[in-house]
Amino acid sequence: MTAANPDGVPATDPAHSANDLTRWDEPASLAGLVDRASVDQLLALLGDPDPAMRWQAGEALAQTASRLRKHALRASVSPIAASPDYGFTELLARMAAGLSSPDALLRTATADALGLWDHEAAVNLLESALQDADYQVRASVVRALGHIGDPGSLESLTAALADPSVWVRRSAADALGNLRANAAVGPLENALSDPQPLVRSAAASALGHIRSARARAVLERTTRSSDAELRWYAARSLGQIGDRASCAALSELCREEGVLLFGQSTRDVATEAIAATEARDRGLINRLRRVLYALILFVRRARQPATDDPSAA
Repeated sequence: MTAANPDGVPATDPAHSANDLTRWDEPASLAGLVDRASVDQLLALLGDPDPAMRWQAGEALAQTASRLRKHALRASVSPIAASPDYGFTELLARMAAGLSSPDALLRTATADALGLWDHEAAVNLLESALQDADYQVRASVVRALGHIGDPGSLESLTAALADPSVWVRRSAADALGNLRANAAVGPLENALSDPQPLVRSAAASALGHIRSARARAVLERTTRSSDAELRWYAARSLGQIGDRASCAALSELCREEGVLLFGQSTRDVATEAIAATEARDRGLINRLRRVLYALILFVRRARQPATDDPSAA
């Protein structure tokens, strides 16, 4: 065990340090086990002072939750199906209790753990915690919603873009990009005007995950922004989208050295974006892909009713 010093930092324990790897194996050994002792132990580990232990416990609980869901589904079909000690509903109640704990560390770890679940119930629990008083908890909740990627979280994540904490707003921008929904383009465009550069850059990066004409148009306009750092991120995102229509806007950026981020200038990023976009249009596979998309579009149009037919009434 470790003892906390007066500053709240765990004191170094040589014996504990030597056994760290062994301790980290503990949650993994409990993953998917549905007996009461194992589940209770994993829930307790969510409050461990070691962040690695908390994360491992969260991953293990995600496997346990998945197995409990399967048990619940089988029980709904066959009343004689064997039931584990724990039920999925009971586990949800314990996770809800974790989100309401007076310990902010446990609330944060619980939110992180729920972000590994792929279930509507996890989304509902997370959204109920978006008004937490601790900004770190709110940031974890927002990141978790983005990791799940449920389109129904769009409204909640959009609201989080107005959070007083820059870290929550930045996480909200990242999460909206993970949704890859065209409806997120408008909120992300507004976030490009956030007073904090961390949020603006996150919004520009998020737009690169949304492969739509609307997102591309916003990014092309952003390449003409007075914010040099924002132009850098816009160039990178346009390269991710990879539409040849953006090459003209990218070509303008090839003329400036701009800021240097991650060892690359704006000119370097724009040049690479153009090269990557052009490479996507070469080769037999890409030609076949374009033909396939054209056929799909033709079929869709053929199936649409002829609304301009004067005989149609």
